Amino acid sequence: MRDVPLKMIREQIASAVNVIVQVDRLTGGPQRVTSITEVMGCMSDVITTQETFRFKQLGVTSAGNALGAFEEAGILSCNLQRIQAAGMT
Repeated sequence: MRDVPLKMIREQIASAVNVIVQVDRLTGGPQRVTSITEVMGCMSDVITTQETFRFKQLGVTSAGNALGAFEEAGILSCNLQRIQAAGMT
């Protein structure tokens, strides 16, 4: 197998992946999406990303479950039209 330069591998990843979704187990046990990050591209051997949405925990119920809501990270999503078309806003 021939050696593939790291830069080329990163460029292929950046062109193939649009969004990274992070899931965490919160207080009380449920798993929730906690962050949505867009892959913007690859510049000088670095894959550039920007977080667009995050889950903000606001407290815990008397039953021990996490309370919270999704909030925008303050950066307009490049995929906003696709997100709205999917009914996620």
